[in-house]
Amino acid sequence: MYAQDSPLSADEILSKISSVNPSLKTLQVNLNIKAQFMGLTLPCKGVLFLKKPDKLKVELDGVPEILKGKKDFFNKLLPASFKPEDYDSTIIGRETLKENVDCFILELIPKKKKKIEKAYLWVETETFITPKTKLFYTDGGIALFMQNFGVYEDCILPREQYVNIDTSELKAEAHVTFKNYIINPDIDEKFKPNINADSKI
Repeated sequence: MYAQDSPLSADEILSKISSVNPSLKTLQVNLNIKAQFMGLTLPCKGVLFLKKPDKLKVELDGVPEILKGKKDFFNKLLPASFKPEDYDSTIIGRETLKENVDCFILELIPKKKKKIEKAYLWVETETFITPKTKLFYTDGGIALFMQNFGVYEDCILPREQYVNIDTSELKAEAHVTFKNYIINPDIDEKFKPNINADSKI
């Protein structure tokens, strides 16, 4: 419907997202999290590890008792990447977000549905970063992610993220700040199968 407004196809836009930071292969970043859950403010810290193209892991420390046991949930909440070959994608519109950021809106339907039923991505037309993502899960749940970005070394990366989660497993809001990025660390050990047994969560 809106494809005529873009010189690129939806698949080409997804490929552009993957190529935003060409020098980045892995990263490690500290997380400061303030979650609102059942009327309580629950602060905790963590570390996020990313290995391109599709590995993502979050280790949380100081997790309140009420949220313990959610390790798998947090690690599966958001895909590490949206690869064109994994989705049927369509440009469904355009929207100008705050600060006059012009975005394509993509609808993604997984070719193999597991946890995610569909996703909407807001993709900046100039930089191809994703300031807004809305996920619909197969259990009927919804999660909304809003991100602000900054430049670290030669990479465009999140500075802060606002999350609203409404799923059968968890209903919460969170504000996440990203601190002390390490670009291209050796993190292979973090993705070995036995590493989950040693998690701090």
